[in-house]
Amino acid sequence: MPVRSFAFPAAALLGVLVACRDSLGPRAAHRVNLSFATNSGTGSGQFAGATVDGGLAVAVGTDELLITRAQIVLREIEFEYEDSLPGCVSRYDDDDECEKIEMGPVLVDLPLNGSLRTQLTATVPAGTFDEIEFELEHAHDDSASERAFRREHPEFNGISVRVEGTFNGQPFTFVSSVRAELEMEFNPPLVVGESGHNVTISVDLARWFRRTDGTIIDPRTANPGSANAGIVAANIRSSFDAFNDDDRDGSRRGRGGDDDSDDDNSGRGS
Repeated sequence: MPVRSFAFPAAALLGVLVACRDSLGPRAAHRVNLSFATNSGTGSGQFAGATVDGGLAVAVGTDELLITRAQIVLREIEFEYEDSLPGCVSRYDDDDECEKIEMGPVLVDLPLNGSLRTQLTATVPAGTFDEIEFELEHAHDDSASERAFRREHPEFNGISVRVEGTFNGQPFTFVSSVRAELEMEFNPPLVVGESGHNVTISVDLARWFRRTDGTIIDPRTANPGSANAGIVAANIRSSFDAFNDDDRDGSRRGRGGDDDSDDDNSGRGS
């Protein structure tokens, strides 16, 4: 059975991930939550931010950035099996369809108050998964799921990131078509069994509008074609982390190992 993709609205809804079935019949399915956290940068020195009632605040010298909303579009979210499913026979030339399950695109509203927000709940066949892959990219192909996404979110036509807030008290809206392909290992692997599980994608939002010296970039100078667009695009690509987070503390601390991320966008533009 080929992998199927599903479109999800911005709010958390139930979804189903479909994978190849083995020769013994359907594999038992269990719930896996996909949650998101915003890293405020606390403990990271000059890049630290602070959660406030209005959102995420970053202040350096006389400059103050307040982010009141941050949205991203993720496509082709894939949980990959550690090994091929027993007895799985693909209808295609390679057996890649037997080794992964896939969903998206989805519009994610990043939490700005330090909380963990579950955006997707999926039923996943039992098994051991060693990595998660996803793309930060606007919906663009002709599949049914991506057409449905564009109908539901026309304001994201050609846009993968949208941020609202104020810079030194002046309102701004930042948009970008930045693209990134990310691949991160679960260490230890994610073993889906009887109980529910949670995977967290953490985004270091406090770094998006920062130069290497820590000074703040006015988001109005980072929109497409503007002077700082490339710097902010690079910061966004490098801001993601993902890990098994069954205790839902939103942190990789104590889990061991580093993520294996690949944000190379060679040949795809930024």
